[in-house]
Amino acid sequence: MANNGAVSKTLDATSGNQTYTVPAGYHNGSGTVSIVLETKSATPTTSS
Repeated sequence: MANNGAVSKTLDATSGNQTYTVPAGYHNGSGTVSIVLETKSATPTTSS
């Protein structure tokens, strides 16, 4: 079984990079997965 050490990945919903498959093998427990947050805004409108 492969020794993968620390595996890290950043997910970014805006670029289509939304999934990550953890590779098979041993891991040392220091890996991380993070995500780039989307910024959204809304402009309220008045009703007639």
